[in-house]
Parts: sequence; structure tokens; C-alpha cells
Amino acid sequence: MIVVSINVHEKPEYLLKQISNIKQHLKIDNVVLLNCNKFMFDYFSKKDKNDFLINPKHMEKRRGHGSLTEGIVSNMKFAMENLDFSHFLVMSSREFFYRELNDINQIKKLIKTTTPLPTGRGKKIPKDGNSGWLTKSKNYFMNYWHWPRMRRTKLYQHIQKNNLYLDCSPHEGVVFSRESCAGILNFLENHEEITQDIFNFPWCMEEFALQAICTNLADYNVYYYIGNGTWETRLGECDKNKFTHKLKR
Repeated sequence: MIVVSINVHEKPEYLLKQISNIKQHLKIDNVVLLNCNKFMFDYFSKKDKNDFLINPKHMEKRRGHGSLTEGIVSNMKFAMENLDFSHFLVMSSREFFYRELNDINQIKKLIKTTTPLPTGRGKKIPKDGNSGWLTKSKNYFMNYWHWPRMRRTKLYQHIQKNNLYLDCSPHEGVVFSRESCAGILNFLENHEEITQDIFNFPWCMEEFALQAICTNLADYNVYYYIGNGTWETRLGECDKNKFTHKLKR
């Protein structure tokens, strides 16, 4: 079974449309798990919830802030404690499937590789062509993408100090195995100062933190990516081998 984790904060009807899309395209046994703010928690607590579950721990989350990662981690922990699943898929509240996903092996073929950012959208691409999305790297002195800010995080400093690997990806469409989820949660529980810094850091930790932790797990150091980046993507722009894309709301 796949757990589909979504942070939600507004537009209940749009969310129901998204859930319908997931159920239509995701043919593997699945559970949609919502991490709500108070508004969405109160709204859906009074509604029929046959198509999804609500994490009982609701929280206010902010764009460009570690609280988004906290919401993902809260759902990951809830899933580990309450659900029998094999993979954990993170989707944004604006992400939809555009292809049917019928077999878990289709996910396993999409081990995360370098994903360049789209050009022409206000993002400066370095001359070497590297947009900042890594496969795996020990280059600790990058001055593009979000790395100048990320270097201030305790997780980045821990990675550098211990000669570990950096990694990152869009969070929209990232998939972790159950074993990787267990390893990520174990790291966070044993590094409380790093964890609190991740959850409170004023930048987009969801693109870096869990991916980097996973990459350094001894036994389960791979994850998968089935999305099409952080920007809204028309169908004609989507990778034919992947499954989800982000839409305007």
C-alpha cells in the first residue's frame, strides 16, 4: 500500500477534486493522509471521510518555512504507527496525476536523479548547467539555488562536519520506502536540535532535509521521484515516464 501525504490549508472543494484524481489514477492500494491546518481540520472533521484519513495532529504551516517539513514528518510518523504500507508519497496540495500508476515497480524505476529547474522563470542557471538539484554530492560550497541559506541550517552543518552527502529534490512527487521512513524518523528522534531547526528554519526545508537524511541512511539510502518539479507544468511539458505534475489553483 502507498500512503499519499498532502499538506492542506485551503479550498476544500479543490482538495476533493485532487483526491478524486488520485483515486482515479493510482491503481495500487492507497490511503490519502492529510495534514491540515485548523480551518481544514475543522471543515473535514464534520464531513464523510471515506476517501481519506486526517492526521489528528493539525498545525499551521507556512510557505518557505520548515513547518511544511514538520507536516510531512508528522504524517510519516502517523503512517508508521497506524498503517501497513510499503511506500510514502509526498504530494503538494496542487499536484495531480496525469498517468495511471499501476505497479510499485514503476516507482522503483524512478530512483531520484538530477532534475534541472525550468529555465525562463526567474531562476538563474549557473554557467556549468547545474541548477542545484543534486543526485549526491559532497560539494559544500555551492553558491546557487537555495544553498547559501541552507548552509546556515544545523542539518547542513552536521552533514559537512561528518563528511556525509548532500542531496535535494522537489518535494512534490518524492517517494520514500517504509524502511527509509523508519530511518528518517530515527535520525530526527536522535538529533533533536537538528530536528527543531528543520521545523523552524525560515526557508524551504521540504526540498532538502528528508532527502539528505535518506541519502545518508546506511541500508536504505535511495528514494524515488515521480513528479515534474516545483513549477506549474502543462501536460505537454511533462516527462512521459513520470506521473504527477503541479497545477495552478
